[in-house]
Amino acid sequence: MNPPLYVDLDGTLLRGDSLHEACLSLVGRPSAWPVAVRGLLAGKAAFKQAVSARAALRAESLPYRQDFLAWLREQRSAGRRLILATGADHAIAAPVAEHLGIFDAVLASDGQTNLTGAHKLKAIQAHAAGAPFAYAGDGVVDLPIWAAASSAVLAGAGLRLEHGVGSHKVEARFPDSVNAFGSLLRALRPYQWAKNVLVFLPAAAAHRLLDPVVLRADLLLFGAFSLCASGVYAANDLLDLASDRGHAEKRRRPLAAGSVSIPAGMAIAGAFPLLALALAFVGAGWPGVAMIAGYWAATSYYSLHGKRVPLLDVFLLAGLYTFRAYAGALVIPSGLSAWMVAFLLFLFLGLACLKRFSELLALPDEHQGSVLGRGYRRADHLLVAMLGVGSGFAATLVVCLYAAAPAATLLYAQPMAVMGIAPVVLFGLSRLWLQAWRGELHSDPVLHALRDRVSYLLIALCVLWTLAASWL
Repeated sequence: MNPPLYVDLDGTLLRGDSLHEACLSLVGRPSAWPVAVRGLLAGKAAFKQAVSARAALRAESLPYRQDFLAWLREQRSAGRRLILATGADHAIAAPVAEHLGIFDAVLASDGQTNLTGAHKLKAIQAHAAGAPFAYAGDGVVDLPIWAAASSAVLAGAGLRLEHGVGSHKVEARFPDSVNAFGSLLRALRPYQWAKNVLVFLPAAAAHRLLDPVVLRADLLLFGAFSLCASGVYAANDLLDLASDRGHAEKRRRPLAAGSVSIPAGMAIAGAFPLLALALAFVGAGWPGVAMIAGYWAATSYYSLHGKRVPLLDVFLLAGLYTFRAYAGALVIPSGLSAWMVAFLLFLFLGLACLKRFSELLALPDEHQGSVLGRGYRRADHLLVAMLGVGSGFAATLVVCLYAAAPAATLLYAQPMAVMGIAPVVLFGLSRLWLQAWRGELHSDPVLHALRDRVSYLLIALCVLWTLAASWL
């Protein structure tokens, strides 16, 4: 019979740290901060207890290392005793053990003793009553425990310590899959950078896109908006961990799945917007910095509060899309025309409603409460659809009116040819709504469009109509 296995929680059973999760859950609850600060002054064990007692963590939604958990269940089925031995506070460890149902006992921090390193070794030896034991861990702090154990299980970063543990002691290995390059790249959501091509739109509309000075400035602004957006997405994913883990698709996001750690996510959320401000200054000076700072503030407000207010969320999204085009107009004398502002606002209000509609339609019919992390209900999907379809028609009407307006004659030899864009846009939007109504649309229309050949064809048709209007 194998000796009893004492299992660490943070970084071993979990792809992450439960204390980080607990602290993050208190970000939006300022009333809990004073108690947490007092706990920190009293020591790490007291801090863990203060934070854990007030955290809204759900054991079933934590990012478990699934390969290791499956192996533990096999060991349990074979009759091996498993004990959860963790530096996490008992308020977190006990619900985890209850949820998993595979542990015979729990050893955890209790507000007085921080159960790590030598303290954990002492507790394990006392619990094992001098009998041989095995230990599963992941960090340098676990080396004394492995030295006293009869066998070792290495998980995550612990595989780098195998030389110090001794290969002859290792009975199982579970490689690290946290903060890999691919996961970090996915956390940046580079496909969302496609939205930032809007900074080139004013220059293209003014026929100045190939001007080297304008193109250089727009490229820098594109990079600035992309970096800032990635930082905001990371912050948004950190704040939405609980709701994302309850979502059929969003639970696969790197931070929600635990493939990117919370500290790494915080580093992205803090550093990338600062880099964006520097790029914006090089590209467009202080006005560019002001635009990126405003975009950062607006998107942060959206993440913290705006997305939870029905209708305000879609209007904010539409405004943020238009904001990108306005920033691109900083580097051309003509600026951004009222026609383009109207077209973009209506177009992106329709797309924002389309995104919300697809999310609401994906909910089961019996879902009556508010959507987790949003202020909508399942029954609101028809109203959202009406607003979105109406906005799409309004955008195409703006194109038709512009083609007949004096402003178009200043830029186009055949301004009426611009009207050819209207049916293309209307068809594209109608097709997206049909796919959404059938439940075939990804919750993010941008990602869907990037995977859709027809979308590329429709964009090409719009470009051809614009060239025809310019050269005929």
